[in-house]
Order: sequence, then C-alpha cells, then structure tokens
Amino acid sequence: MKSFSDLRNQSAGVASIAKALTDKSTKKNFDDARFWQAALDKAGNGQALIRFLPPPVDEQDSFIQYWSHGFKGPGGWFIENCATTIGLPCPVCEDNGVHWQQGEDGQKFVRERGSKRKLNFVTNVLVLKDPANPDNEGKVFLFKYGQKIQQKYEDAIVPPFEGDEAYLPYDFWAGANFKLRIVKKDGFSNFDQSVFEGRTPVKGTDGELEAIWKAQHSLKEFIDPEKKFKSYNDLTKQLSRALGASTGNLGGKTIEESLQAISGKTADAPVTHKVAELVSKEELESIPDDLSASADSIESLRNLIK
Repeated sequence: MKSFSDLRNQSAGVASIAKALTDKSTKKNFDDARFWQAALDKAGNGQALIRFLPPPVDEQDSFIQYWSHGFKGPGGWFIENCATTIGLPCPVCEDNGVHWQQGEDGQKFVRERGSKRKLNFVTNVLVLKDPANPDNEGKVFLFKYGQKIQQKYEDAIVPPFEGDEAYLPYDFWAGANFKLRIVKKDGFSNFDQSVFEGRTPVKGTDGELEAIWKAQHSLKEFIDPEKKFKSYNDLTKQLSRALGASTGNLGGKTIEESLQAISGKTADAPVTHKVAELVSKEELESIPDDLSASADSIESLRNLIK
C-alpha cells in the first residue's frame, strides 16, 4: 500500500487476493518485544480479541509465511528457518527425504525426531482486548501463528461454502475482529474455537486509523534471504552438531559423510543448485509437512524453548 486512501478501495480487490490465496494453496523471535501472544493460564487456556491489519506501508502482503525446523537431537537443538522458503535446498529436508525413502522404519524415525519442516505465518495485529495484559490493548504488534488460524483467515477471503460473502478480514472498514481462543488439548494449544466475529469497522477517526496503519512493523524482513536464512553449508554443519556423532542413517555416518557419499558434495563445497539433488523435488513434496501430534505444534515448540 502506498497511501492511506488506497485502503478504502481495497475491498474491491477481494477477488484478486482470493485468487492469490487459492493459487498459493495449490502449489527466533521469542524475545522480540514487537511480538504479541495471548497469555495462558495454569490450565493452558487463553483468550483475546485482535484485529488483523492490512499490508504495511510500501508493502503488498498483509502476512508472510515461511518454513522452519525445530527439533532436539543428541547434540542439542536445531532451530532454523528452512531454505526451501526461498527456493533453495535444505540439508534437513534432504536428510528427512533419505530416511523417508527407507520405508516404514525411516518414516517413523523422521516422525519421532520431529525434524519435518513446519509452516509459520507472521502478520500485524491490533490488540483490542487482552484480559491477562490490559496494557497491550490499543497497540500494534507482530503476531506469529500456525496453519489452523491461517485457514480461518483464508476462509474469510475464499469462503468454503457457497453463499458466504467473501471479505478481507483486515479491512479497517469492512473487516472483522478475531476472537482468539486457546484451549490445551492432548498437551498442545488448540485453536479450533477461535472465530471471526461479525464484520465491523475499527473504531476511530481516519487520522487515528492512519496512525495505526503507520505503526505497523515491516514483514519483508522475515523472508530476507541475507538476514533470515543461513547458507547450505552452515546449516549442514549445524545439523551435524545437533545430531551428534551420527545422523541415524543406517551407516551411522555424520551428515557431511552421508551427503558426500550420496551426492558427491562436501560440507565445505559450494552449493549452486536450486532444487535438492539428494532426493527429487517431487519426493520431498510427497513427505507430509505436518507429522506432529497437532497442526499447531510450532506454537507448542515456541513455548517449550522460550
């Protein structure tokens, strides 16, 4: 968005945004004060009322998405963004692929290790009600969330049922507030009861709404190839450390040895390919992305390592 006046005309663009979401579906900021999350009580439950916000100044997207890996091996934690986000090979995905091709035992290994990539979303929100921390109310924060909430967001723009009216949930004048409800279920945070309320404008004058819009944080930085994604070689070395003396591959080799034996690459060799050579792109995509006990397990991981 280039100017505040453009926001008033965005409702007419719901069809194009809906198409973009449809097309897309077919194919360590834990101490960052810019981020907000609902506080949980002792039972693991929480609630709040928020408003998703439109694209920040000079940006085109109201949210960004990226893949990440987060798991603990014998040598420690591996918590990094996945380079497949920006179309580059990822040694963790490649190692997962090697195990997956070994059949049931290899697939079980990947599941138990918890190394499959996970999808994350980041957007700006206006906190309207935060019972646990009222000081947050009326302020703009970044909000990181998972696929369950994103599906509800996309269902507003691309309704799953005929007859439902499509709308942009972040529209200041024709959007809707989001009632965030978190319930602990089977040891994980569950967001099934979260819903969009009826469509209503954000309260405030045009000047106040423009101030909210300009208070947003940039989203582009979270998919900046230079700042948010480590090189293939660095990821390979870090993966080797996390996995300890061996990767768990049948030969008991280090990740460097395994990669060299299979693909002819060494950990220090430059990587110039854009699609993983260890296994094909099609084979990597055949591995289910959500191998965890909960679709929102990335949120549980965030709480675990905080």
